Amino acid sequence: MNAHRIHAVFAATVLLLAGRGLAQGGGLRGPSTVTQGGTMEIEVGTNDPTVEVSTGGPETSSHSVPPGRKVTIPVPPVPGGTILFVTVGRGLRIRVILVEVIAP
Repeated sequence: MNAHRIHAVFAATVLLLAGRGLAQGGGLRGPSTVTQGGTMEIEVGTNDPTVEVSTGGPETSSHSVPPGRKVTIPVPPVPGGTILFVTVGRGLRIRVILVEVIAP
């Protein structure tokens, strides 16, 4: 994870812990929870070519955005309660949503 992405993830976590939550929109929309082994549909409102999914560690999966701007992403094999960081953009244009993985 690069420094800009780490900063964006940290800022998103601070907002969530402060009880302010995160606004869905501004170029990225998706669910707040997903089921283990399922998929999530992410809507990208910007012209970014990829959506990245991370658990906050060094591994990040990248998914191409099709012309319809809706991406169906498989939920990574993580335990229930894990928070996924779904991002588009870079630097000051980065958009982040947090998605919690729940057990089936």
